[in-house]
Amino acid sequence: TPTATSYRRSAAESQTLQLVGRKTRGNRPIRGRWLSIPIRGFTHAVALRLRGFTPPADLGFASEAITCRRVATERRASSSCGGNLRKELLVLVLVLVLVLEIKTRIQKATTVNPKRFSPSSAISATKQQCPAICRRGMRLSRARAPLRWARARARREQAAVGLARFWPPHPRPFSPTGEKGENGRRSQNCATPSSGLHLGKRVTILPLGFSTNFHAGSVSPQPAVHRLYRATSMSETTNGKLNRKLRMALVGGGQGSFIGRVHATAAVLDNRAALVAGALSSDPVRAKASAPAYDIAESRAYGSVEELLQRELALPADQRIDFVSVATPNHTHFQIAKAAVEAGFNVICDKPMTFDFAQAEELVTTVEKSGVVFAVSHNYTGYPLVRQAREMILSGELGEINAIRSNYIQGWLRTRLEESDQKQAAWRTDPKRSGAAGCFGDIGTHAYNLGRYMTGLLPAEISCNLKVFAEGRALDDYGHAVVRFANGAIGTVTASQISHGRENDLFIEVDGNKGALQWRQEEPNVMIVRRNGSPHQMYTRDPNAPFMNSMGKAACRLPSGHPEAFFEAFANVYRFAYDDMATRATGGSFEKRNTIYPNVYDGAEGMYFIQQCVASSQQNGAWLPMKYAGARS
Repeated sequence: TPTATSYRRSAAESQTLQLVGRKTRGNRPIRGRWLSIPIRGFTHAVALRLRGFTPPADLGFASEAITCRRVATERRASSSCGGNLRKELLVLVLVLVLVLEIKTRIQKATTVNPKRFSPSSAISATKQQCPAICRRGMRLSRARAPLRWARARARREQAAVGLARFWPPHPRPFSPTGEKGENGRRSQNCATPSSGLHLGKRVTILPLGFSTNFHAGSVSPQPAVHRLYRATSMSETTNGKLNRKLRMALVGGGQGSFIGRVHATAAVLDNRAALVAGALSSDPVRAKASAPAYDIAESRAYGSVEELLQRELALPADQRIDFVSVATPNHTHFQIAKAAVEAGFNVICDKPMTFDFAQAEELVTTVEKSGVVFAVSHNYTGYPLVRQAREMILSGELGEINAIRSNYIQGWLRTRLEESDQKQAAWRTDPKRSGAAGCFGDIGTHAYNLGRYMTGLLPAEISCNLKVFAEGRALDDYGHAVVRFANGAIGTVTASQISHGRENDLFIEVDGNKGALQWRQEEPNVMIVRRNGSPHQMYTRDPNAPFMNSMGKAACRLPSGHPEAFFEAFANVYRFAYDDMATRATGGSFEKRNTIYPNVYDGAEGMYFIQQCVASSQQNGAWLPMKYAGARS
């Protein structure tokens, strides 16, 4: 094996370093070939240790500084060398292998730990020990810098083009009439050739009704009815004109909570908000003890909702919260939400929105007077294929809707868990905290809201039967309702929490005179469409597919094959509500009733549904009016 024994400079090679390689036979050196290595750009010092080779300690090297330009071979006149061509070629090959090894080691050392060596110390040392070479290397580095930058840009563009094969393209914006417009929006995470984005740029979301001048990097308000997401360049800002994250306060979510942690996770999923304050429990001690789990500072971990609102209002406008998320038991929703609305804060409230319908009507009035954004976490409306189905139905792809079957089946309350002080079961089965309905108030409202959201049909009458199967339980654990819609369609809502082996099985089937569809929450990335005489169609959540409409694409974050589920759907409620919050904060106007996210009117309609179901069941399934004056159209 050839062994590098020394380095030396050669004026004939124009300021290059030469590696002298010698073959050895026993202890006798045999004349071999000389390797010439030019030095380029001293940016990082690299200590090289190769097999059988240690560079002199007095010579400074730099990563990315050694590139093999050529291998110059000079035959040394010697009577002992002979003319064996094969041996000479073998030596040359071995030397080339050594050169490649040097280059590989340099690149590996630089890539793995680029901060391992100090660039300044390398330059300083090399200037002292090899000033002429260093000056030449620095000149070359500076001269070639623009070319390197251009090549880097080209590589990023090429990578972005490759990534577009797997990433959602821009969805085309649309209007209620089906006409394409300019104020489209899309998913936050994307990179496509048409967007002008390259790898390494931060992607943000424009708020509702905003369009962008990509050349000037400016944002200008424009009217929008349907709001879809689109990617924006790094010159734009978080939440558009607001130019910052929204500040969130969480009420509820303390130790042992389920839905509070879900709210906290969904709210920050798109990096458009930060949880900065909270009253996490009705017990002040537990509320403060729970704060570190959410990274809430001690100074903003409050012992009660009243303290939270009072002290946040006292803060400067650039520090106080923008909205309050309510994740508490049903009987507390109204008081907390109303107080937050009256204080001027936006609200995202868990469902059911209030304890009864009377409270819901009062809350609607309060929201209308204040002008705040109010969203209700009917989170199943946030699934991409649910929104895909909604647009398909509203555009007439299934024809006139004849029937809706919406079901929410669970089995976790088959036994009376509330007797074992299980926190979730305890308040859900307590009439003083849950309200007039148990199972139907907890999950039946989800099933009803899903059918209303997907089809847009307005209900006219309802008949319901509620039943308690767990002996001694105070509230229903099973129920079935039949709804007559204004267009003549029939809908059914079935909810159970006592069905063995069922976990969280929300599913819906919609029949039209041109086709039918089926979607299941436990398999949320698949939807089945059926038409007589045609093969069944299986829609998958694929934002790149031509069959996906704009609403479906706008709810996606990932390419197909990467499952999106509960958290992402929950975050879509927050995501679209944030658009309106940012618009309100910057003085703009926004839609209040026919929003993409469930709003205060949807929450009130859900409470009316519960009231009429309980009343109908008490009258042995009598038909009662179900038309709510404030319902979305």
